[in-house]
Order: sequence, then structure tokens, then C-alpha cells
Amino acid sequence: SIPIEAHQQMLELLKELLAEAFTDSAAETCNVSGEDSGEQDHA
Repeated sequence: SIPIEAHQQMLELLKELLAEAFTDSAAETCNVSGEDSGEQDHA
């Protein structure tokens, strides 16, 4: 059996990954809606 602490750590990691995925997708959609500003920022 896996300790409860291990489960909690896994849940925290999953939450962080999901949060990063949402922010990344949101940033991509923003860049698509404003390609000029997005490209200038990266360049």
C-alpha cells in the first residue's frame, strides 16, 4: 500500500502540472489573438 503522504505529493504535482498547462494554453491563445505583440516579446 502507498502512504497517504505519497498520494498527497502526487496530487500536488498534478495540480501544478494542470495549472501550468492551463496557463500555457491561455498564453498561446492570447499570442494567437495578438500575434504581433507575442512575436515581438519572444524576439
